[in-house]
Amino acid sequence: MTEPVRLVENRYRAGVVARRLAAEAEEDVLSTMLDGVQAIFETPAWISQRAGQVIEELSDLRWDAKAAVLEVDDVFAGAVQRQPDMVDPDAWQAFWSRW
Repeated sequence: MTEPVRLVENRYRAGVVARRLAAEAEEDVLSTMLDGVQAIFETPAWISQRAGQVIEELSDLRWDAKAAVLEVDDVFAGAVQRQPDMVDPDAWQAFWSRW
């Protein structure tokens, strides 16, 4: 009689989840910085011939960054959803290492 295979943690999936959590903190910092800069440029204290152009370019940059974050979220979510929590001990995911 053969013993049932004891599953092990999917190290690849765990690595993707851990990296996603770290990336969220970085996204928050970037978003806060861009929002703060936008608020500074929108105050009436900053007046110049280029003010409107700078504000428009900054606004575009903010939207591009937010769109990129959504795209990254989709990539991470897809990578996690396609992977089981546990795998056979001889599966490649059981041996996966970041390096």
